[in-house]
Amino acid sequence: MMDNNSQMESDPREPRSFQEWAKIPFAEGVARWRAVFRAAAPEAIGEGVAASVVIPVYNAAPYLPQMLISLAAQTLANIEIICVDDGSTDASLAVCRAFAAHDPRIRVLSQTNQGAAVARNNGLLAAVGRWVFFADADDFCHPAMLADMVAAGEKGADVVVAGRHYLDFQGRRKGLTKKIPKAQLALGETVTCETEGFDPFAGSGVVVWNKLFRRAFLMERDLRFARLPTSNDMNFVVSSLLRAERIRLLPKAYYYYRAENPTGIVGGMDRYPTVFLEAWREAGREIASRSVRLQTQFYTAAVSAAFWHLTRVKSAAGLQAVYRALRDGGLAALKGEAVDAGALDLGTLRAAYDALMRREPLEVVLLALFSAQKLTFDETRQSARKSRARAVALEGKVSALAAARDALAENVAALNTALEAAQSAYQAEVARLKAKVGSLKKSKAALARQLLDVKRSLSYRLGRWATAPFRRLKKLVRQS
Repeated sequence: MMDNNSQMESDPREPRSFQEWAKIPFAEGVARWRAVFRAAAPEAIGEGVAASVVIPVYNAAPYLPQMLISLAAQTLANIEIICVDDGSTDASLAVCRAFAAHDPRIRVLSQTNQGAAVARNNGLLAAVGRWVFFADADDFCHPAMLADMVAAGEKGADVVVAGRHYLDFQGRRKGLTKKIPKAQLALGETVTCETEGFDPFAGSGVVVWNKLFRRAFLMERDLRFARLPTSNDMNFVVSSLLRAERIRLLPKAYYYYRAENPTGIVGGMDRYPTVFLEAWREAGREIASRSVRLQTQFYTAAVSAAFWHLTRVKSAAGLQAVYRALRDGGLAALKGEAVDAGALDLGTLRAAYDALMRREPLEVVLLALFSAQKLTFDETRQSARKSRARAVALEGKVSALAAARDALAENVAALNTALEAAQSAYQAEVARLKAKVGSLKKSKAALARQLLDVKRSLSYRLGRWATAPFRRLKKLVRQS
């Protein structure tokens, strides 16, 4: 399973990098993972096991090393990782045991094939951490995920919710990161489902793998996963959010979800195309006693989920099964009596929803759905064209400014040359004037010496003596 000489992509989010992470030694993989994400050194939070990570494992051998490395590399040191093998027929159990041999924090449980819900429930019962996180075997996470979420939860919460990233099953980036909306983050340090402005279904999503749960809260409320082949976490999440007295929201996204993996937990959508409705109906029973706002939010999310399933089923038989189940009351049954369907904010789903409620044929429903999506796509494409045109215009302006800058630079260079010449001429003139002044000073000094010599001569003194009476007479005349 591991090769000392293997090379790997530096970024685990690159296409098919999960294959490379499976080839390197455990300790090296952990060190590289921390280096890729520039993670801090591991530290413990509190005493004992701070967080238990429960992973249902079924035929996920190619992806498991990447997930286990990402968990072993967490900056939260006091964790346990519980792998529950659900009767895998590939090497998944061997992979789990191989990693457990390198890290005592990894525990391996096994069961006959009973589904992810039973595996999660058994993992929850075996967990001892103050907090519980449920991961999928074919995904991976940021090394700071558990440390940040546990630190937030320890400030007072039953559930901690963070954002999430989506990748396709080969690990290519889908360009989609779902963060908690800023408007919801602004509601306060903790919220509940009844907090005005908080939408627990749209903001945090009805998925389990971006949430951390206080284990005592789960046990006290007897919260377990529904024994369904798909969508088994939906009712668990809804019930947890509804019953939580304190929910903390984190702005960052830590978890990388590998969507549409054909061998993953949701890979059985075509085998069980309408099971999701059963999960939503179960959750709807608890919503029925809640506020109209919550019921409206729930039904809006249910409509979105229904059309998501309708467009994700790949077989013709599965498509027809989902359509008939929705058309024949399956979707309408999720709507609370107080919910005004006409006032729902369904966006591009509105036309398709109305067609479905009118029991229009599948072709009409799909046409309405894809036409609205195409319109949105066309608007986006038109906006992109305008953006490109603005970019071209800006490039023209940039080119013109660059040419003006170059011309200005030439002018500045010429001015600098002229200035240097003027400075040289000025300095030469200053030097000439200084030389002339020096020459004049020398002439003045020579004249002064000559005058002094004259005054010291006998003829000068005789002349002064002979003319003295005349000078005195002149002075008297002036005074009179």
